[in-house]
Amino acid sequence: MYGYIYETTNLVNGKKYIGKHKSNKINKTYLGSGVALKKAIKKYKKENFKVKIIEKINTNQKDLDLREMYWIRFFDAVANKKYYNRSYGGENEGWFGVNQAIKEKGGLSEETKRKMSKSRMGEKHPMYGKHHSEKSKEKMRKIKKGKKTSKETRKKQSDALKGEKAYWFGKHLTEETKRKLSEVRKGKNINRRWINNTQTNKYVLKTEIEKYLQQGWKLGMKNRKNIRK
Repeated sequence: MYGYIYETTNLVNGKKYIGKHKSNKINKTYLGSGVALKKAIKKYKKENFKVKIIEKINTNQKDLDLREMYWIRFFDAVANKKYYNRSYGGENEGWFGVNQAIKEKGGLSEETKRKMSKSRMGEKHPMYGKHHSEKSKEKMRKIKKGKKTSKETRKKQSDALKGEKAYWFGKHLTEETKRKLSEVRKGKNINRRWINNTQTNKYVLKTEIEKYLQQGWKLGMKNRKNIRK
C-alpha cells in the first residue's frame, strides 16, 4: 500500500475532515494536518476524534493526490460547514489539480469563493469584507496617474543597472541565450513561455506548458543564473 484516504470525525460535535496520508500501513493515531482540524484537536483533545479509512491507494503520489481531491469534492467538504476542510487538497498536483477539480465540479459556489477569499486574506485583515466606493476608486486612479518618478530616483535606477552592481556584470551570455532574450524583448516568439521549478528556468513551447504544469512547474522565471539552454 502506498497511502490512503481517511475521514476524521469529532465525536463531540460531529464535524469531519477528509485527508490523505502517505504510509504503507494504517495509522489510526494520525488525525490530519488541516489548520482548522488542528485547532479543533487542541480544543477537544485527541481522544475525542476517530479515524475511518475511506480508500487505500496502491500506486503513487499522483493517484493519492487525485483521490483526495475526488473525495473532498464528493462530500463538498470545502463549502460544507460540517467539515474542517479549507482547500481542495492534492497539493502535489499544484494549481493544475485544483483547476481540474473546479472544472469537473462545474465551477465554485459563492459560499466556496467566500471561504477561499477568507482563507487568503483572513478576517483580521483590515480590508476583509470591505469594498472601495466609486469615489475612493477615482481618487486612487488619479493618484496612480499623477504619480511620477523623480529625476533623482530615475538616476539611481539607471546607475543600479551599470557597473559592478549590475546583475550581468562579469557574466557572458551564449549566442543562443542572447537570441532567446532578444526574442522575448521584441515579442517575436509568441509561441513560447518561460517556466520554472524554483531551481531551473525553461523557455518552452506553449503547447508543452500543460505537460510541465502537471509535473509541478510554474509559469514565469526564477533565479536567472540557473537558466538551462
